[in-house]
Amino acid sequence: MAEQRMFKLENVTIYHQDAALVYQDWPTPDVIISDGRYGVSGFKGDAREPAELKAWYLGHIQSWSRYSRPGTTLWFGNTRMGNRASSA
Repeated sequence: MAEQRMFKLENVTIYHQDAALVYQDWPTPDVIISDGRYGVSGFKGDAREPAELKAWYLGHIQSWSRYSRPGTTLWFGNTRMGNRASSA
């Protein structure tokens, strides 16, 4: 497994790193919580505009689809602008 920065308490594990590095090592999730890029240049590495979000999230969405199960719930954090661009 890739080097981890993680917090674990009973059945909950929080990873503080690039999730793309560990998707394949996780057990099938019941819940995926994503707070990725916003598309408003809000922090280093953020997309400059919402239209750039689709390309950035594509690999994550493919991994979520591959490693989750039909009942897995996705909680997706973003800004109003980012959400509009992601759903377009």
